[in-house]
Amino acid sequence: MNLSAPLTPAMPSLDMDPEQLSIPCLFMRGGSSRGGFFLDGDLPQDPDERAAVLLACYGSPDSRQINGIGGADPLTSKAAIVRRSERDDADLDYTFCQVGIDRAKVSTGGNCGNMLAAVAPFGLLRGLIKPSGPEMSVRIFTTNTGQVVTARMQVADGWPRVSGDGSVAGVPGTGSPIAIDFGNCAGSVSGRLLPSGNVRDRIVVDGRTVEVSFVDAATPFVFVNASDIGADGTELPAELDKNDRVSAALEPVPGVPACGR
Repeated sequence: MNLSAPLTPAMPSLDMDPEQLSIPCLFMRGGSSRGGFFLDGDLPQDPDERAAVLLACYGSPDSRQINGIGGADPLTSKAAIVRRSERDDADLDYTFCQVGIDRAKVSTGGNCGNMLAAVAPFGLLRGLIKPSGPEMSVRIFTTNTGQVVTARMQVADGWPRVSGDGSVAGVPGTGSPIAIDFGNCAGSVSGRLLPSGNVRDRIVVDGRTVEVSFVDAATPFVFVNASDIGADGTELPAELDKNDRVSAALEPVPGVPACGR
């Protein structure tokens, strides 16, 4: 018996499969989110075609995303598209995509700081940037919001460090910390830290008055008093997802569905 011979036939190249499209993808976690990281040049440049490819990749629309890499949760149905930047003030360009789960929609309206944390390691792994020292700073232009942020990551033997004592609430275990400096992130989408011009606004939802604060810092947020929606503010995400009463009270508040988690 020739022990050097392969025990199984070599797998044919997917590039030759007439029914499947082969696209390189690095599956990574950033903060409390995870998803596919793609090189910009590996995806179609037409926005509609690119969205169609991402929806197919993630298995959307389908509440379970059983035909793709999506995890049937907004935190696990995200994608990052990265390229070497041509800007003088940035090393990498990063586009964030929120892939719809039960809707055939890919949103690029805002940024995701969680996925952003993995952009620098991805750039180093894919050869878009070169390692420098045990800790390196990487300037990232976020195309969604037009900002340049700086990520600082640890490097070992030219590779992004994986082990470390950094922790993220809601994520098991620890890892090498990545620090993100957003600089002046006020008004990244609307142009103003307080889009309405007020610290607090009172709005009427289903006949009741709700006090909210609209804040645009890196991405738009709507802050609502827990007591105004029948919650106490200590509920975990799984509890809120199962609480139809709270969801029904929260969803009519302007801007809340668009903010996601």
